[in-house]
Amino acid sequence: MLKSTPTFLSRRDNDIFAPAAEARTRLTAALVLLALGYYLSIASTSLVISALQQNASDAFWAKVHSEGLTDKSTEYYVCYSAHLLCVAAAGLLALSSREARRVLARRRTWCLALGLYLTVALVSACRTFSLDDWLSKKALHPSAFAGAAVVVVLFCALDEKAWPWIEKIFISASGILSALVVYTVLTQPIPSRLEGVEYLMPYLNPLFWLAAWVLLKGISRDSPSSHVYQYIPLSVYIVGSVFAQTRVNLLMAVLLIALWLRRMVLRRRGREAIRISLALAFIAGCYVAAQSWDLLSGAGVNGAVQNGYGQLMERLYVDTRSGQYEQFFSQVSPFELILGRGSMSAYSYYPYNSAYTAGLENLYMTLAFFGGLPLLGTYLMVHAFPIRCGRSSAAKPYQWVCAQVIVLYLFRMLISQTQSLSIEYYSVVLCVGGCLSGVGYRSGRSEDDRIHRVLWTMVPVAKDTHIST
Repeated sequence: MLKSTPTFLSRRDNDIFAPAAEARTRLTAALVLLALGYYLSIASTSLVISALQQNASDAFWAKVHSEGLTDKSTEYYVCYSAHLLCVAAAGLLALSSREARRVLARRRTWCLALGLYLTVALVSACRTFSLDDWLSKKALHPSAFAGAAVVVVLFCALDEKAWPWIEKIFISASGILSALVVYTVLTQPIPSRLEGVEYLMPYLNPLFWLAAWVLLKGISRDSPSSHVYQYIPLSVYIVGSVFAQTRVNLLMAVLLIALWLRRMVLRRRGREAIRISLALAFIAGCYVAAQSWDLLSGAGVNGAVQNGYGQLMERLYVDTRSGQYEQFFSQVSPFELILGRGSMSAYSYYPYNSAYTAGLENLYMTLAFFGGLPLLGTYLMVHAFPIRCGRSSAAKPYQWVCAQVIVLYLFRMLISQTQSLSIEYYSVVLCVGGCLSGVGYRSGRSEDDRIHRVLWTMVPVAKDTHIST
């Protein structure tokens, strides 16, 4: 008789193999949809800027500032709607995977905060939205419930295996946006800050977060071209910010460079010392170039750079925030910020609009104005809690980079107006998911490790199997 019989895989271990192909298919489909959503978002932004360029006039700019760009093409609405569908479908498809559910099972406190955030955002929208508003394009405004619901895109980043592909999406999108900024600067006249903001800021806002990722993380390929490209998106961002005459952009670039230098100093060994020296030389060269801009003369690009730099220096210390705060608090009591007035509540903001619904130049004040302290508190919990995961001793390099991007984002929101339904916000949300990723198994093992462990335990069983007499 048999002394010991071969044992087969238990039902629990056999379940590992059955859904493996299906899980890979879902992850691939989610990432394809995510990439498509990124590129369609860039396309819709380009269509808006193209419409602005074709209709540029003093009367047109006055109408844009008071009412916004109302006459948008059919192609824009098709691209915008398609990109929202792709992003939402990608997040929900990724949520259906076992890895995402296991990660969320370990982050129950964060999941509770996410549920409360979405609930409070929905209640805030219901306070001010009528049935007609829900059925109109107003429902897709970033300040409405859609701006909170789009957080589902972070489910695409909960699987560690997704991050090599997300990194490729970041790199390709940063290259496209950098090319569009360079093309706009070279082909479009930018005589004042008005044109610079309208033509360049829709590209520069999302480019910064992608440039931050590329600079801090680096590119996996060890080649001279990849090391050079690491600095290109940020360089384009800085130059474009000079043309747009935006002080906040330059401040964020300085903070990003400081984080990058700190990271390089902490990791210095061998080649890193050379890279630090090159980085310092690069910064010194930028400073020398900036000091030399006032010596440039003539027309063309040199004249445009001189004009942009000169106007930027003129408004460097101009206070452009106090007037808005004074008008806001003259109409809104501080006690109203406890519970808020509801999504897209309006106040009079001269000279732009008598019914201004975009909030303030401070996202935290805007959230309190719309949803009160409940919306503000849950928003901070959803976005700030993962930083601790990304900066822990067990975090992987990409998670550390994700944490730094979130820190930069939370600082930027102190002096920024609102979140957006574009890759400017999607990139940050993916970094939130990246900080939470990689903790789906209580044993600390990955699925591949479990499979190898199960296969290895079969070997001694097969050897011990023999017929006894």
